[in-house]
Amino acid sequence: MQQREKKEVLLLKLESFSKKDIERSAQRFKFLFKISGNIVRGPIPLPNRTKRFTLLRSPFKHKKSQDKYLITNHSRLFFIPSPRKGVVATILKGDFLSSVSLTYKVVLR
Repeated sequence: MQQREKKEVLLLKLESFSKKDIERSAQRFKFLFKISGNIVRGPIPLPNRTKRFTLLRSPFKHKKSQDKYLITNHSRLFFIPSPRKGVVATILKGDFLSSVSLTYKVVLR
């Protein structure tokens, strides 16, 4: 039996409450990766997470008086099969919007 050599894979996840901001950041990251000569798969849209909650305006009476809120979290995934050296540094130096959170993970596959 032959054993396959494991390769490094970089997974990059962007999350934001604003769809416009996450799309803008995703396009910027894709452009950065293409310039640096990496193969990029993505942005892959992940399912949106939605939180719904209701607040009663009056604590004692008037139960029908309520405020309903909805928070939607959008996320995108980038998959970089064989990242070149300095990609993580490029990601961390890269200037992206403050409303977009970024998490990355290097995995052996």
